[in-house]
Amino acid sequence: MKRFYLTLLFITQIGLVFLPNHALLALQSPQIEGEPASYFAFLESIAALPAEQQAAKLRDYIAKQPGVEQAWFKLIELALLQDRLDTLQQEFQHWPDAIEARQNRHWALARIFALKKNQSRAMRAYRQAIAADAVPLQLWIDYFAFTYGKNPSADWRAGLPDPQVLQSGLLHGLQQYFSNQPAHAAETFASLPKSISHQPQLLYLWGSSFFDRALYAQADSLWRLGLKQAQANGDQQAEAQLLTSLAYAASQDYATIDFAEHYYQQAEQIARRIDDAYRLQLVLGNHATILEKPGNAITAFQEAISIAEKLQQFGDAAQWYMGLAQLYYFTERFALALQTYAAGEPVARRAGDRSVYVQMMRDKGDFYYDLHQDSLARKTYRDVLALAKELGLAQQEKSTRARLADDLLEAGAYERARIAYIDYIDFLSDPADFEARAYWQSRVAESFKRQGQHAKARDWFELALATARSGNDAFYENWLLLELAKLDLSNHLPRAALEKCRAIREYATEQSYNEMLWQAELAASKALQATGNTSGRIAALKDAAAAVEQTRQNLTVDQLQISYFSEAQQVYRQLVAAYLARLAEQPVAATRDTLFHYLQLTRGRTLNELGSGGATPAQDSGYVDIATKLRTIQRRMRDDRSARKQMQSAFEAARYALLTRRLRLAAHDTMHAVDQESAPLLLQEAKTQLSKLGTCLLLYHIAADSSFVFAISNSRTEIIGINIEPDSLQRQINALIAPLHQVQAVSIDSVVFRADLAHQLYQQLVAPVEQKLGAEMPQNVLIVPDIALMQLPFEMMLSTKPQKQRYLPADNPDYASAFLLHRWTISYSPSLAILRGQTAAQTMRPEVAIFANPFNSYALTSNLRSDRGWRFDALPYAEEEARRIEMLLGDDANIFLRDKASKRTFFEQAPYYPIIHFATHAFADPSFDAFSGLVLATTPDSSDDGLLMGYEIAGLGLQADLVALSACETGHGQLVSGEGVLGLPRLFLGAGARSVLMTRWVIDDAFASALLPEFYQYYLQKRQSKAEALSRAQKSLLQASSEQPHRHYQHPFYWASYALYGHPGHGSFATGSKFERNLTIACIILCLAAYSVFRIKKHRT
Repeated sequence: MKRFYLTLLFITQIGLVFLPNHALLALQSPQIEGEPASYFAFLESIAALPAEQQAAKLRDYIAKQPGVEQAWFKLIELALLQDRLDTLQQEFQHWPDAIEARQNRHWALARIFALKKNQSRAMRAYRQAIAADAVPLQLWIDYFAFTYGKNPSADWRAGLPDPQVLQSGLLHGLQQYFSNQPAHAAETFASLPKSISHQPQLLYLWGSSFFDRALYAQADSLWRLGLKQAQANGDQQAEAQLLTSLAYAASQDYATIDFAEHYYQQAEQIARRIDDAYRLQLVLGNHATILEKPGNAITAFQEAISIAEKLQQFGDAAQWYMGLAQLYYFTERFALALQTYAAGEPVARRAGDRSVYVQMMRDKGDFYYDLHQDSLARKTYRDVLALAKELGLAQQEKSTRARLADDLLEAGAYERARIAYIDYIDFLSDPADFEARAYWQSRVAESFKRQGQHAKARDWFELALATARSGNDAFYENWLLLELAKLDLSNHLPRAALEKCRAIREYATEQSYNEMLWQAELAASKALQATGNTSGRIAALKDAAAAVEQTRQNLTVDQLQISYFSEAQQVYRQLVAAYLARLAEQPVAATRDTLFHYLQLTRGRTLNELGSGGATPAQDSGYVDIATKLRTIQRRMRDDRSARKQMQSAFEAARYALLTRRLRLAAHDTMHAVDQESAPLLLQEAKTQLSKLGTCLLLYHIAADSSFVFAISNSRTEIIGINIEPDSLQRQINALIAPLHQVQAVSIDSVVFRADLAHQLYQQLVAPVEQKLGAEMPQNVLIVPDIALMQLPFEMMLSTKPQKQRYLPADNPDYASAFLLHRWTISYSPSLAILRGQTAAQTMRPEVAIFANPFNSYALTSNLRSDRGWRFDALPYAEEEARRIEMLLGDDANIFLRDKASKRTFFEQAPYYPIIHFATHAFADPSFDAFSGLVLATTPDSSDDGLLMGYEIAGLGLQADLVALSACETGHGQLVSGEGVLGLPRLFLGAGARSVLMTRWVIDDAFASALLPEFYQYYLQKRQSKAEALSRAQKSLLQASSEQPHRHYQHPFYWASYALYGHPGHGSFATGSKFERNLTIACIILCLAAYSVFRIKKHRT
């Protein structure tokens, strides 16, 4: 269920009166000397004039009627709109000091000083204004708003001239109101004479003191009385203010929403008629929250933001930015939502009230959470929590703790999560806050559901549903119905679930809520499956897929697409299961082809669709500044071990700043539309490409109800069932692989090879394929693994039962002849998209750029982030590896060693090489592949960290046939359903490389220095495919003796770490050495020149 609920934003002059800048224009409904109607008639008469002429008319008006303070304030508004506030300040300071103008001059200067955040001068000016014999009600309100907005514990009596007024009930009531004591303020206001209490300004405050306590009827009554008084007085600004208040009150109840619309329209008409920009932005911003048509709401928010920023009402503008971002979110314009938050953050920082910034960051955290950017959401929430505690913002602190309790829920600490949820529910003071209550009640329900307590879960979901209905919240009502439908499915009540899903589908379709729609269709498909309706199930799933694709098109940022699809890809997995069931009933080619289509849509979706264009990060100055700061911090941490702890906070902050900036920039670009190059392959197209490669495809699908292999071998297409339970499979793979990943903690001599599991996995995953395909199966095999198999080296499976269950490197390798390596030449790919097309790399010379042992006088040993277990030492074997490749390839190998293996050199040279080889250290970030990387050499530049980071790799635009990552654990990364492993191999493929040679775990340097030259010999000299070259090199070294006694290279630790990821085929390079090619070219040129000379002589003759 959605966590990100829309917040209704009600901003009035007093609604944000505690913002110092907002208090300046608070309650612009003054006591106007003379007839108020005449002043507003004057405003109407000048409204259409240019600003300069309006200002001149206002000066003339003030000269004649200096006691009309509103004319002074209108000049301030015009000065703000024209960015001439300094000039107006000078003008007011030198204004003739006539007695009748003195009070308003000081009052106007107080507002100017406060706008400029000169609080001490503003306070002096206010006290000078109050020193007059008669103080208007509006001035007292301004004074208290300013005093308590800046300091809630301020002494409001300080500086007041007349000791007798300190006993005034009016001032006491204002003090209570602005110090957040609404109940006491209401009692005090009620005790005042009607001549004071029935003034429109005070009736507004009095009504607000009831509204703040959810006593809406009393608030409505007082505001209506105030509206009547304002209309009788001809006070149009007070009228607009009270209409806005009544509109907001009416918007709280869906039954009176039409009244709210009417009130807002009236208020807007008044504001535009008298050209009251400040009033207009308040009306537009509040009105936008209830407009049914998103286009109208967006226009209203945008106009409100523009006006508020010009008037320096940054608190208001920040609220409108939040409203606009939420509106973009709910209409699934996610990139625009991200841009809007980015634009609103600096505005919120300028609001003068840090609570506004806290609120914006909390909302942004919700945005990240709902788009499954969990790490970003968690970081944002923690920042909000720290700020809320610092500022004493109890509501924000409680709500953020409740949000962070989801981590407890994910960890299985259900009771602790519930305590946090219920604590916040109890804290919510406004009984009308139905959305928040319904949401957190649903989280309590979810905790019971995950714990398997379905009866209690149903009780809490139904409570949340009743809460949502009490607030006439159709959006939440339908989400909660969906949760109840899922419970019906768990309790084997498919017909009840289907009935709910139909109602939800109708609502979601009408409102264009795609995520709600696909989830409802998915639940409906499960209900239809339970009733045996296969056709209905497929139809529901296709509708769900259509909704998913619509949202994916709106998510133009690849990182957001990946996180979103990690959940939504279950729709396609269900489609695969549905077509598999149909294929069993109707074994026809069309059904098989459709199954193949949907099977592809469960793999590497975003990688297949990566596009280019638009602004790159390197062109954005803000991005460049953040990246430079991060590099400088990383350089210091790399060089100075003692600095790492003190730099850790700055390091994390810079990382997240860079990540959010990249998201923001990506949101401005649009990924190219899904075209023929990124759409799934047709089955015949896949067969054709595989036939050219002489390769068999094995596309594995692992699911609780239907695990199988989609195999294409020569002209045959087979769907081969495998009998395996996913959880059991995962346990076996973990037990097989875990010891090989523990080398950093234990000696190589202690690394266990679970030969028994290697054979069991062969029987479960490979034997059924070999039995089905038999002799027709080619030796070359391309495996597209499901998420459960991503870390499994098929090569190390054993085709025969081993003599022992466990082997150490020193044990006799009597198992070695049974490795699948000897029977299959295997490569891996995240998707079938790699079979399409050829790249420019195939026409280039087979030159290899080698970056090896990047350690120099600046950093012999690096301790970068050693608190994370990363220690980067010099690599003498890497240098030996590079030298061996150079000896083998001659002048086709260009080596960049030590100091020369820098990032600068890499960026300069990499685009021109078809093969790029790294012999260095690598590191993987478990959350963001943008912060995985490779270690290169540093330079004297303090901002050169020598780390080739993922975010730098992503935009390289390579033309490489192969990138070889001869470093430890280069295949590591975050496993994401629907996409695969987010790590260095995927980054290089996305950057344009056709294939990547990667490692799964820590490698032995000596073995690597022998394996990689052998690989290049087969690949470039013997002209074998990349997959064949790697397989032959591995088998060759399996026959060799280890350089270390009592260790056998047949142990999988040494060789099974290496895998080819991407296109398995040849690189069609020009043959011969560089010298031979150059000599051939020179001979051709000489021949052409000689022929030209011969033709010229013949022509002359």
